[in-house]
Amino acid sequence: EYDGYFKNIEYYEDIDEFIELISEDTTIRPIDIAKVILCKKSFTHLELEKIMYFSYCEYLREYHSPMFLEEFEAWRYGPVIPEVYHEFKKYSRSKIKINDKDKLLVWSKIMKFKSYDKLLRVIDKTLEEYGKCTARQLVDKSHEKDSPWYIVYRDGEGKNNKIPKELIEEFLEK
Repeated sequence: EYDGYFKNIEYYEDIDEFIELISEDTTIRPIDIAKVILCKKSFTHLELEKIMYFSYCEYLREYHSPMFLEEFEAWRYGPVIPEVYHEFKKYSRSKIKINDKDKLLVWSKIMKFKSYDKLLRVIDKTLEEYGKCTARQLVDKSHEKDSPWYIVYRDGEGKNNKIPKELIEEFLEK
């Protein structure tokens, strides 16, 4: 109570309650994927959004299951997860660097995910294929004619609309 360092720390007397709370935190969120990608390579937030999208597509293609539950939105420069955009927009066009604490937190969370090896393999595969592309090349790739972004965005009419997972699946089957 008297030490400000512990101000936002929750105290649990019941170890079982604590263990249950920790084991519930195994849902992979887009921000987790973004941080894993950034642990492997530095990107601008625009590049990061596209790398995430291509990783998501590859995971969906290989495992017929989404990498995370949140849906991408059709923004002007391609598919975006708003939470990730808002987290990293402060970097503007600069490469994003994450600190050691965030690296440790994301790796410890990812390791709890039962299929983390599949996740990492897909991210590595995506980085191998797209990691050296420029932001412009990544945007162009996400804007291909008849792509899910292209169908939803419709020359701006569908700006900020969700890109349904089913639409991405249909596109991947072509």
